Amino acid sequence: MILKTGYTKTTTPVVTAAGKPSAVRALDPVNSTVILDDDTETKIADAVVNYVLQDTSEKAAKAAKEEASEVLRLYAGTVRDDNALAGEYQKSLRVLGKIVKGAQYAVDVIQTDKFSVPKNKTDIEALKTILGTSFNTILETTVAISIKTTVLENDALRKELSEELFRALGSEGIKKYFEREEIWRVKKNMAETQYALSAEVRAALRANCVPAKDTLKDATSTV
Repeated sequence: MILKTGYTKTTTPVVTAAGKPSAVRALDPVNSTVILDDDTETKIADAVVNYVLQDTSEKAAKAAKEEASEVLRLYAGTVRDDNALAGEYQKSLRVLGKIVKGAQYAVDVIQTDKFSVPKNKTDIEALKTILGTSFNTILETTVAISIKTTVLENDALRKELSEELFRALGSEGIKKYFEREEIWRVKKNMAETQYALSAEVRAALRANCVPAKDTLKDATSTV
């Protein structure tokens, strides 16, 4: 699907039910539209209503809800990118739909700070080449240690390990009993700090460490 050019990206403050300022910003799509994969065109405000209504319908309507979800993710994500590059990053955006029978339909689209990272060592080495000097800015490593299968399946070694664990294990002890695995992950807050990267590096990050989908939440209220 494609977000049609000329879309609205101005956000406005949102207040809580108690009248206090909210961390969410409202995004009124007005007449902004998305061209779907079947070349039909749908208004984003209609997608808000469809999402909310399908949320309470039968399982058979799951596909319609998912389509509405992707429309809203595309719109909010594109606006978030545009505004963040202009210095106005916003994690949560409230996309406003139509007012129907005293209800202001709305959906909160919330960015998650999660990325998938390749686990294969070869893929990590390739990623280092792709990201170049930005690799260490984006990713960090942790080490996971697990007991070797050969130890778990051997009574004598298990007994020896039990005794050894009562004493402080040095580096040689770790090597003898445990397997060491290096796990890479994207650094915390990269959902926001990615916008300080060059467009080329940011595109490479998203292509190789795929961001988790934005979460959606019904934010409909009475008016």
